[in-house]
Amino acid sequence: MPAGAEDAALRRKLEAVTNGFHGNVGIYVRNLRTGATVAIAADDTFPTASIVKIPLLITLFDQARLGTVNLDSLYTLTDSTIIQNDGDDAFAPAQLGTKMEPRRMAYLMMSLSDNTASVWIQTLIGGSQVANAWLEQHGYAVTRDNSRVAERRPLHRRWGWGMTSPREIASLLVSIRSGEVISPDISEELYRFMTRSYWREEALSAIPADVQVASKQGAVNASRSEVLLVHAPAGDYVLSVLTKNNEDQRWVHDNEAYIMIRRVSWTVYNHFNPDDPWRPEWLRR
Repeated sequence: MPAGAEDAALRRKLEAVTNGFHGNVGIYVRNLRTGATVAIAADDTFPTASIVKIPLLITLFDQARLGTVNLDSLYTLTDSTIIQNDGDDAFAPAQLGTKMEPRRMAYLMMSLSDNTASVWIQTLIGGSQVANAWLEQHGYAVTRDNSRVAERRPLHRRWGWGMTSPREIASLLVSIRSGEVISPDISEELYRFMTRSYWREEALSAIPADVQVASKQGAVNASRSEVLLVHAPAGDYVLSVLTKNNEDQRWVHDNEAYIMIRRVSWTVYNHFNPDDPWRPEWLRR
């Protein structure tokens, strides 16, 4: 198959999996070894939810490179608006006067998706406009952080914390993997942060435990999404599955979008690795 050609067989499989989904779904897949792709609504705009933490992570390390932030110095939490007591925070609850290094905040933000750590990082880098400037300078036309900036309030009301497209967010992850973000050494550290996710029940549950995956998940009531780069036996691939306008807004394991994301992830893994006898636990039931 020529590099960059559509994988028609995989597209048919993914369309079968997503057919009938009660909401909008966008998918982008690229096999990094062969270049084969599948793009389904891949240039449409979707909410990021917590996936916006990837550009926050990048901008934190870029500001550290510029000397604005010291990743290993202690910073004191002095602004109560940073504290996000929404159930996903390791601070449980955070308190004014808490001291923490930005490198540890980054771990909490990426591994646990801690929102207080994320807003704290957003503040330390100079605000979402700094992250957006980095994205614009590097050719990302859709991906933006909408929060805590007056001029982006209409976009925040529509898309939430952030916005992106399946193709763009997948491409950003590939750029990190390729050592193209800031510098090869920094890209490597960014990538390590993304291989330690606590949230393993959806796309990651469809991949063998001994296969390394870099990923980020995002979820709000009407949107459940995931982006991942998989070091599969037959070669690396990137996959983004983004949703919006979901009818099923339950916070349960069998939420329709969660089921669909698991099935999409397994379909892609199995398509690229047909000789692997491993099967996910939920498929073996």
